[in-house]
Amino acid sequence: MITLENLSFRYGRAPRPALENLNGSLGPGIRLLVGENGAGKTTLLKILTGVLAPTQGECLLDGTDASTSTPAGMGRTFLLEENMYFPGKTIREFAAAHSPFYPGFSHETFCRNLQAFGLTGDEPLKNASPGNRKKAQLAYVLALGVEYLFLDEPTNALDLQAKASLQQLLAAETNENQTVVISTHTISELENLYDGIIVLSHGHIIFSATDEEISERLAFISSPEPPEEALYSELNFGHYLSVVPSDDFCGDTRTDWRRLYFALMSPARETIIGMFSDKEENADMAAQENTVRESAGCAADNGFSWKRVREFAGWNMLKFKKQIIWYPLISLLSAILLLLPVGESAQMGLTTLVWGILPFLAYLAPLVFAMGGDGRIIMRMIPARPSEKLTFYLGYLLIIVPAVLYILPLLASFLYMHLPSIQTEDVMSMLKMRMGINMPWITVTNIVGMLAVIVTCFYFVLRSRNNRIINGIIATVIFLFLQGLAGAIYGMTAAFRMGIADGMAGADPKDEEEIVRRLMEEMTSMGSWMTVITAITALYFAFAIWQTWRLFSHKSNRF
Repeated sequence: MITLENLSFRYGRAPRPALENLNGSLGPGIRLLVGENGAGKTTLLKILTGVLAPTQGECLLDGTDASTSTPAGMGRTFLLEENMYFPGKTIREFAAAHSPFYPGFSHETFCRNLQAFGLTGDEPLKNASPGNRKKAQLAYVLALGVEYLFLDEPTNALDLQAKASLQQLLAAETNENQTVVISTHTISELENLYDGIIVLSHGHIIFSATDEEISERLAFISSPEPPEEALYSELNFGHYLSVVPSDDFCGDTRTDWRRLYFALMSPARETIIGMFSDKEENADMAAQENTVRESAGCAADNGFSWKRVREFAGWNMLKFKKQIIWYPLISLLSAILLLLPVGESAQMGLTTLVWGILPFLAYLAPLVFAMGGDGRIIMRMIPARPSEKLTFYLGYLLIIVPAVLYILPLLASFLYMHLPSIQTEDVMSMLKMRMGINMPWITVTNIVGMLAVIVTCFYFVLRSRNNRIINGIIATVIFLFLQGLAGAIYGMTAAFRMGIADGMAGADPKDEEEIVRRLMEEMTSMGSWMTVITAITALYFAFAIWQTWRLFSHKSNRF
């Protein structure tokens, strides 16, 4: 059972709440959720799924906070948004990576649903028409077997036959313990399925009732003239369609959901609501309020699980496949080019590529998380602990990417130094300065700085709801600028010390190469400064990881 207790939600600094003071309960069945644009329907569905957390009040699923990020609880719900992004080449590939998180998933039902929609499951998702993409998504989500399924505009883009198939599947596969909420503006397409209605207006629930309760109080009739007792009437092809009290007329026993909605949007709203003011609350609400349902999903282990980390990694490979392939290829190709017996200018250019462009690619690696639009919501809904998700992302960003784009070129540089036949004097001089007596300090500082830049970019990508790519690039450029500024100040300090020492010794000015050589020696010999810089960067790095972890918590409302 879904229970709302004084629930309110506000987006950031919005002038008014998106939802305000919602109360009520909802048992198993198929419910229609309607309201004008901006009424808060999608926001409410996200709160019911646990994607968003209320800013005030509570949303309880069988007595458990819906926004508590436990794998067992998250495995009981799913939200299919109107234009949702499913990564992967085909729906079968997506299902193979995504379904292991849902213990109620039925592969047989999935295949049967695909067949009902006229699909094989091997059609490419990327180039599919919006209608076929929606069919594939519906075939999958209807096979998840979740207790709470929320569908946002499920019939949009579907053809007439597909709408009929969806109605048949919902009627056949929804069991008595499932709660399905369908948010739509095209009420009539699934009207024979609804067990009740919830009407939202300007962030408030103005009406909620079951089909049985409506039939007891209201009748829906057609007549040549509007009856005097009509609460609401509309002219339709020469006849008046009216909503009247059921005590006065023996009208159609079926609820006309569309007509009821328009009646509630008319001046008759208060009268109709008043007719339902005496309806009893759900009898088992109090009994269910503090009960945690021990279903297959809820009984699952909620502790940290490396198995779920591996499953989460497999799921994310749908998005990272190309990056995982191309990063090693780019790195290995650069390392091979560095070992080619080419001219000095070419080797200097290749060295610049290895030590400049490749690390910058590593800095921008988190931008892949910004791809895919609503993939953000799918990631948020995956039944895994925040610590498990963050473990994978940090492992990918801080181990795999730096290893490929930093350590491999570094090994190539060491190998280059042991191949005299292809060495040139200037390149050797530069590499020797980089790999001199204080190279460990330089390497540690560079690696920690790289990781700090990557986590900074990752944090801004996750934190931003819009323009994620732009914000990630800006964050990276700003951090690199600050790093460069610190390096410039560091170099100027070393140069100033050298100038003072030369002036006091009365030494003659040296040639340019000698000045650069001494400056590099001076900079690389300042071990204590390296320690300070590394410590400061490491502290920032730890702070950035902590802030990123907070974004994964269920109270962040950033997805």
